[in-house]
Parts: sequence; C-alpha cells; structure tokens
Amino acid sequence: MNAKKLFPKKGCLAIAALFAALVVFALPAFAEPSVHAYLLPEADSRVYGIDELRLLPVQALAYARNEIYARHGRKFNSEELTDYFNSCDWYDGVISASDFDEDSLSDVEQENVEKILKFEKRLGGYALNEEGYDVSKVIDFVNSRGGYNILSGLKVSRADDTTVNINTDHFVIGIPANTGWEIEAIDNRTFAIFYVASRESGFGGWLASISAFDYGDESYTDAPSYGVCGSDDEHVYVSFFPTDVQFDPDSETEAKGYQKLLKWAMGLADNEEAGTGDDVFSTVVG
Repeated sequence: MNAKKLFPKKGCLAIAALFAALVVFALPAFAEPSVHAYLLPEADSRVYGIDELRLLPVQALAYARNEIYARHGRKFNSEELTDYFNSCDWYDGVISASDFDEDSLSDVEQENVEKILKFEKRLGGYALNEEGYDVSKVIDFVNSRGGYNILSGLKVSRADDTTVNINTDHFVIGIPANTGWEIEAIDNRTFAIFYVASRESGFGGWLASISAFDYGDESYTDAPSYGVCGSDDEHVYVSFFPTDVQFDPDSETEAKGYQKLLKWAMGLADNEEAGTGDDVFSTVVG
C-alpha cells in the first residue's frame, strides 16, 4: 500500500508534531520526588514506643503526627504540611480541616498523636511554615529507609544503677543515668545528644553530635571541635562538640547539670572510661 496515500505530506507533519509532543509529555525533564510509604506505618494498629520515635528527626515527627490525620483524608491549613502530603502518592485529601471529626481517630491513633506531640515538645518542637522550610528532607528520609541508619536497632536500657546504655546495631554508648539527657535523630547518619533542661530554657543544651562517615571521607576535619569515637568495617564514627554556651549561665543548677554531662560527652572522643568501668563508646563487632 502506498504510504503517501495513507499519510499525505501535511498529515505526516501533523502526526510527527503530535508524536513529538506526546514524547515530551511522557518523558519530562525531571520528576517531582514522591513518598511511597508512611513514616509510621502501624500508627493505626499499635502505639509506638519512645525508642521508635527517637529514630525520627523532629521535623519528621511533626509530619508523622499529622500523617495519622492525613490517612483519614484530612486537608491541612499549613502550606508546609500540604506540600508534604501532596507528595505522598497514598494521600487523598478530601475533608477540610474545619470539617474533620477528631472522633474518627481510633483510641490507638489518638494515643499515638498525644505521645508523638509530647516527645516533639521534649525535643524542643518543630515550627511549621518557617521561611525556607524544606519538605524534601523528610521525603529523602522516608524514601531511604531500608538503607543505612546510624540509630537502627535503637534500644535504651539500664545497664546498672549509674549507667544507661544506648544500644544500636552499630555501637553502644554508656551514659550517666538520671542526668536529664535525650537523643535526637538529625538524619540517617547523624544524631545529637542534649541536656533537656537547657533545651527547655531556650539555650539549646547541645552536648555532642555523632555522625557516621565512610572511609576516605575526612570532611569532618574542617569542624572546629571534634573527635573520633571509633570505627567498624564500614564507617568511622565522629563526635562534634559545641563551641558556644548551650546552657543558661544565670542558673547555677542548670549550669552544673549541663557541665556534668558535657564532661561525660567529651569522653566520646577518646573513648576514655566514663567512671563506670565501661568505655563511653564501643562499636558492635559483627
């Protein structure tokens, strides 16, 4: 059959133009990142433990708390939450915030909401809709699950009367008991340890951050105050320390509590004993 009869010259040009347009439509130059999983996938069936909540950065905790509502189709007045949940391919916002019925949450979901909010406040909270907010941090965090996480296997347990162990799949940290500390996930490779009283008084309370670096990556040497905690087969663990005041200098009680913990934290760098007979930081041998 003669192709010229089937596709006259003008028709060929039109079809070619249409095909080109379809190709451009089907193959965009870039794709917006999307979320395929929940931050807390079982929030509708069980109450999460504190150690599980500790695995989430505070920004992700704020999103996770609202995720419980989002799974019921709630819309959000917050631009930041709207941006995040619109990136979730499971999300279908159909109920306005004013029309949403709180009683539609189960007892388990309500308990999770309250528990997450309480822990958020302990970490200092997260302010939504701040200028320059970045939902991609949480998108990257949730989509990278299954890969390396410095706090994977986290379990905080009492070692003895004076020491609490922070156990993970990668290391164990022995920290003085009853001293008002807390840990905060920053991302999959970094977490921070801080003094709660100083965080609550608005002075930060940061004691140390610990990050996992791949062998060959020595970018940490640019930091003003750091020390190597230890290493395993894949990573070097480096602690970073504050160089400014992180407690209320007008509070003698707060200053004393912070400085006691800071003295302990500095032992992370050289793996000296914490006065308990155990190394402050020791890696787990696989």
